[in-house]
Amino acid sequence: MPMTLAYWDIRGLAQPIRLLLEYTGEEYEDKYYVCGEAPNYDKTCWIDVKNKLGLDFPNLPYLLDGDRKITQSNAIMRYIARKHNMCGETEDEKVRVDIIENQSMDFRNGFVRLCYTNFDEMKPDYLKTLPNTLKQFSDFLGDRKWFAGDKITFVDFVMYELLDQHRLFDSKCLDDFKNLTDFLNRFEALELRDNDKTRYMGKGKTSLSNPPPFVFAGFFCTFLQSYVPFPLYILLSLLIFYCFISDSYISLPPVRSQKSS
Repeated sequence: MPMTLAYWDIRGLAQPIRLLLEYTGEEYEDKYYVCGEAPNYDKTCWIDVKNKLGLDFPNLPYLLDGDRKITQSNAIMRYIARKHNMCGETEDEKVRVDIIENQSMDFRNGFVRLCYTNFDEMKPDYLKTLPNTLKQFSDFLGDRKWFAGDKITFVDFVMYELLDQHRLFDSKCLDDFKNLTDFLNRFEALELRDNDKTRYMGKGKTSLSNPPPFVFAGFFCTFLQSYVPFPLYILLSLLIFYCFISDSYISLPPVRSQKSS
Protein backbone atom coordinates (compact mmCIF):
# COMPACT_ATOMS: atom_id res chain seq x y z
CA MET A 1 0.00 0.00 0.00
CA PRO A 2 1.43 3.43 -0.93
CA MET A 3 2.20 5.98 1.74
CA THR A 4 0.08 9.13 1.91
CA LEU A 5 1.78 12.50 2.34
CA ALA A 6 -0.66 15.31 3.08
CA TYR A 7 -0.06 19.06 3.12
CA TRP A 8 -1.36 22.33 1.78
CA ASP A 9 -1.04 22.86 -1.98
CA ILE A 10 2.24 24.78 -1.62
CA ARG A 11 5.91 23.88 -1.23
CA GLY A 12 6.29 24.76 2.43
CA LEU A 13 7.41 22.07 4.84
CA ALA A 14 6.39 19.24 2.53
CA GLN A 15 8.64 19.92 -0.44
CA PRO A 16 11.80 18.32 1.01
CA ILE A 17 9.68 15.29 1.91
CA ARG A 18 8.32 15.07 -1.64
CA LEU A 19 11.85 15.25 -3.00
CA LEU A 20 13.02 12.54 -0.62
CA LEU A 21 10.12 10.26 -1.56
CA GLU A 22 10.85 10.79 -5.24
CA TYR A 23 14.56 10.07 -4.77
CA THR A 24 14.03 6.91 -2.72
CA GLY A 25 11.38 5.59 -5.09
CA GLU A 26 8.72 5.14 -2.42
CA GLU A 27 5.17 4.74 -3.67
CA TYR A 28 3.02 7.51 -2.24
CA GLU A 29 -0.08 9.59 -2.73
CA ASP A 30 0.56 13.34 -2.69
CA LYS A 31 -2.58 14.65 -1.02
CA TYR A 32 -3.29 18.38 -1.09
CA TYR A 33 -5.58 20.38 1.18
CA VAL A 34 -6.69 23.44 -0.75
CA CYS A 35 -7.73 26.69 0.93
CA GLY A 36 -10.79 28.55 -0.26
CA GLU A 37 -10.59 31.67 -2.35
CA ALA A 38 -9.71 35.17 -1.21
CA PRO A 39 -10.22 37.00 1.01
CA ASN A 40 -11.04 34.43 3.72
CA TYR A 41 -9.05 31.40 2.48
CA ASP A 42 -11.46 28.96 4.07
CA LYS A 43 -9.59 26.03 5.64
CA THR A 44 -12.52 23.81 6.57
CA CYS A 45 -11.21 21.12 4.19
CA TRP A 46 -8.54 20.50 6.82
CA ILE A 47 -10.24 21.70 10.00
CA ASP A 48 -13.19 19.35 9.49
CA VAL A 49 -10.97 16.26 9.38
CA LYS A 50 -7.85 17.08 11.40
CA ASN A 51 -9.16 15.50 14.61
CA LYS A 52 -10.67 12.48 12.85
CA LEU A 53 -7.51 10.99 11.38
CA GLY A 54 -6.12 9.38 14.51
CA LEU A 55 -3.05 11.64 14.59
CA ASP A 56 -1.43 12.04 18.02
CA PHE A 57 -0.63 15.67 17.24
CA PRO A 58 -2.94 16.73 14.37
CA ASN A 59 -0.98 18.92 12.00
CA LEU A 60 0.25 19.30 8.44
CA PRO A 61 2.23 17.72 6.96
CA TYR A 62 1.35 14.20 8.01
CA LEU A 63 2.47 10.85 6.63
CA LEU A 64 0.42 7.66 6.69
CA ASP A 65 2.33 4.42 6.19
CA GLY A 66 0.25 1.38 7.06
CA ASP A 67 -0.59 1.65 10.76
CA ARG A 68 1.96 4.42 11.30
CA LYS A 69 0.66 7.99 11.43
CA ILE A 70 3.43 10.56 11.65
CA THR A 71 3.37 14.34 12.03
CA GLN A 72 6.19 16.91 12.25
CA SER A 73 8.20 17.39 9.08
CA ASN A 74 11.56 16.40 10.58
CA ALA A 75 10.09 13.23 12.09
CA ILE A 76 8.68 12.34 8.67
CA MET A 77 12.02 13.03 6.98
CA ARG A 78 13.90 10.89 9.48
CA TYR A 79 11.36 8.06 9.20
CA ILE A 80 11.81 7.85 5.43
CA ALA A 81 15.57 8.37 5.67
CA ARG A 82 16.02 5.53 8.18
CA LYS A 83 14.45 3.13 5.71
CA HIS A 84 17.16 4.00 3.20
CA ASN A 85 20.17 4.52 5.49
CA MET A 86 20.20 8.27 4.84
CA CYS A 87 20.76 9.58 8.38
CA GLY A 88 24.55 9.31 8.27
CA GLU A 89 26.68 6.22 8.79
CA THR A 90 29.64 7.25 10.94
CA GLU A 91 29.28 9.17 14.19
CA ASP A 92 30.84 12.25 12.57
CA GLU A 93 28.29 12.10 9.76
CA LYS A 94 25.41 11.71 12.21
CA VAL A 95 26.63 14.73 14.18
CA ARG A 96 26.77 16.82 11.00
CA VAL A 97 23.26 15.67 10.06
CA ASP A 98 21.94 16.67 13.50
CA ILE A 99 23.58 20.08 13.27
CA ILE A 100 22.22 20.88 9.80
CA GLU A 101 18.77 19.53 10.65
CA ASN A 102 18.46 22.09 13.44
CA GLN A 103 20.42 24.93 11.86
CA SER A 104 18.27 24.69 8.73
CA MET A 105 15.19 25.05 10.92
CA ASP A 106 16.53 28.34 12.28
CA PHE A 107 17.24 29.44 8.71
CA ARG A 108 13.72 28.52 7.60
CA ASN A 109 12.04 30.17 10.58
CA GLY A 110 13.84 33.44 9.89
CA PHE A 111 12.68 33.38 6.28
CA VAL A 112 9.11 32.58 7.33
CA ARG A 113 9.09 35.54 9.74
CA LEU A 114 10.18 37.78 6.88
CA CYS A 115 7.60 36.51 4.39
CA TYR A 116 4.58 36.40 6.67
CA THR A 117 4.99 39.57 8.72
CA ASN A 118 6.34 43.02 7.78
CA PHE A 119 8.01 42.00 4.55
CA ASP A 120 8.83 45.42 3.11
CA GLU A 121 10.08 46.71 6.44
CA MET A 122 12.18 43.65 7.27
CA LYS A 123 13.54 42.83 3.82
CA PRO A 124 16.53 45.28 3.81
CA ASP A 125 17.88 43.96 7.12
CA TYR A 126 17.30 40.37 6.05
CA LEU A 127 19.26 40.92 2.84
CA LYS A 128 22.02 42.59 4.85
CA THR A 129 22.48 39.57 7.13
CA LEU A 130 21.84 36.90 4.47
CA PRO A 131 25.44 36.76 3.14
CA ASN A 132 26.78 35.95 6.61
CA THR A 133 24.16 33.22 7.05
CA LEU A 134 25.01 31.72 3.68
CA LYS A 135 28.73 31.93 4.43
CA GLN A 136 28.20 29.80 7.54
CA PHE A 137 26.51 27.10 5.47
CA SER A 138 29.17 27.44 2.78
CA ASP A 139 31.97 27.04 5.33
CA PHE A 140 30.22 24.04 6.89
CA LEU A 141 29.84 22.35 3.50
CA GLY A 142 33.43 23.13 2.53
CA ASP A 143 34.68 20.89 -0.27
CA ARG A 144 32.36 18.04 0.66
CA LYS A 145 29.98 16.60 -1.88
CA TRP A 146 27.05 16.65 0.55
CA PHE A 147 26.52 18.32 3.90
CA ALA A 148 27.34 15.18 5.91
CA GLY A 149 30.15 13.99 3.66
CA ASP A 150 30.43 11.84 0.55
CA LYS A 151 26.99 10.24 0.86
CA ILE A 152 23.70 12.06 0.53
CA THR A 153 21.48 12.31 3.62
CA PHE A 154 18.02 13.68 4.26
CA VAL A 155 19.33 17.09 5.34
CA ASP A 156 20.59 17.69 1.80
CA PHE A 157 16.96 17.67 0.69
CA VAL A 158 16.09 20.25 3.33
CA MET A 159 19.03 22.45 2.36
CA TYR A 160 18.28 22.20 -1.34
CA GLU A 161 14.77 23.51 -0.76
CA LEU A 162 15.92 26.39 1.45
CA LEU A 163 18.70 27.48 -0.88
CA ASP A 164 16.42 27.22 -3.88
CA GLN A 165 13.82 29.39 -2.16
CA HIS A 166 16.46 31.99 -1.45
CA ARG A 167 17.76 32.15 -5.01
CA LEU A 168 14.15 32.74 -6.07
CA PHE A 169 13.97 35.48 -3.45
CA ASP A 170 17.29 37.05 -4.51
CA SER A 171 18.74 35.65 -7.72
CA LYS A 172 22.26 36.86 -6.90
CA CYS A 173 22.48 35.77 -3.27
CA LEU A 174 24.58 32.68 -4.06
CA ASP A 175 26.96 34.35 -6.51
CA ASP A 176 29.77 34.49 -3.94
CA PHE A 177 29.31 30.90 -2.76
CA LYS A 178 30.40 28.58 -5.53
CA ASN A 179 30.22 25.44 -3.40
CA LEU A 180 26.56 26.13 -2.57
CA THR A 181 25.79 26.68 -6.25
CA ASP A 182 27.64 23.47 -7.09
CA PHE A 183 25.61 21.71 -4.39
CA LEU A 184 22.36 22.86 -6.02
CA ASN A 185 23.53 21.74 -9.46
CA ARG A 186 24.66 18.40 -8.07
CA PHE A 187 21.32 17.90 -6.36
CA GLU A 188 19.38 18.76 -9.51
CA ALA A 189 21.34 16.10 -11.38
CA LEU A 190 20.01 13.37 -9.07
CA GLU A 191 17.87 10.64 -10.56
CA LEU A 192 14.24 10.87 -9.45
CA ARG A 193 11.60 8.24 -9.98
CA ASP A 194 9.37 10.74 -11.78
CA ASN A 195 11.04 11.40 -15.13
CA ASP A 196 9.52 14.89 -15.16
CA LYS A 197 12.07 16.36 -12.75
CA THR A 198 10.90 19.89 -13.52
CA ARG A 199 7.86 19.13 -11.39
CA TYR A 200 10.10 19.18 -8.33
CA MET A 201 13.22 21.20 -9.05
CA GLY A 202 15.16 23.24 -11.57
CA LYS A 203 14.25 26.26 -13.64
CA GLY A 204 11.17 24.59 -15.09
CA LYS A 205 9.48 23.97 -11.75
CA THR A 206 5.70 23.78 -11.81
CA SER A 207 3.39 25.53 -9.40
CA LEU A 208 4.05 22.87 -6.79
CA SER A 209 7.47 24.45 -6.44
CA ASN A 210 6.37 28.07 -6.28
CA PRO A 211 5.85 30.15 -3.13
CA PRO A 212 2.20 30.67 -2.16
CA PRO A 213 0.99 33.62 -4.24
CA PHE A 214 -1.41 34.85 -1.57
CA VAL A 215 1.67 35.83 0.48
CA PHE A 216 2.70 38.35 -2.17
CA ALA A 217 -0.90 39.51 -2.57
CA GLY A 218 -1.02 40.08 1.17
CA PHE A 219 2.02 42.34 1.02
CA PHE A 220 0.28 44.65 -1.45
CA CYS A 221 -2.98 44.68 0.50
CA THR A 222 -1.24 45.53 3.77
CA PHE A 223 0.50 48.42 2.04
CA LEU A 224 -2.77 49.74 0.56
CA GLN A 225 -4.60 49.65 3.88
CA SER A 226 -2.56 52.59 5.15
CA TYR A 227 -3.16 54.83 2.15
CA VAL A 228 -6.67 54.42 0.73
CA PRO A 229 -10.23 54.71 2.09
CA PHE A 230 -11.69 51.47 3.41
CA PRO A 231 -14.26 50.86 0.62
CA LEU A 232 -11.60 51.39 -2.03
CA TYR A 233 -9.20 49.19 -0.04
CA ILE A 234 -11.71 46.31 -0.12
CA LEU A 235 -12.24 46.69 -3.86
CA LEU A 236 -8.54 46.89 -4.67
CA SER A 237 -7.73 43.98 -2.35
CA LEU A 238 -10.23 41.73 -4.12
CA LEU A 239 -8.78 42.77 -7.47
CA ILE A 240 -5.20 42.09 -6.34
CA PHE A 241 -6.02 38.68 -4.92
CA TYR A 242 -7.93 37.79 -8.07
CA CYS A 243 -4.93 38.70 -10.22
CA PHE A 244 -2.58 36.56 -8.12
CA ILE A 245 -4.86 33.61 -7.53
CA SER A 246 -6.19 33.37 -11.08
CA ASP A 247 -2.76 33.34 -12.69
CA SER A 248 -2.11 30.04 -14.41
CA TYR A 249 1.20 29.43 -12.68
CA ILE A 250 -0.49 28.51 -9.41
CA SER A 251 -2.74 25.79 -10.81
CA LEU A 252 -1.90 22.43 -9.30
CA PRO A 253 -1.94 18.93 -10.73
CA PRO A 254 -4.64 16.67 -9.28
CA VAL A 255 -4.02 14.40 -6.32
CA ARG A 256 -2.49 11.27 -7.72
CA SER A 257 -0.90 8.04 -6.61
CA GLN A 258 2.80 8.00 -7.42
CA LYS A 259 3.76 4.65 -8.95
CA SER A 260 7.25 3.26 -9.08
CA SER A 261 8.44 2.69 -12.59
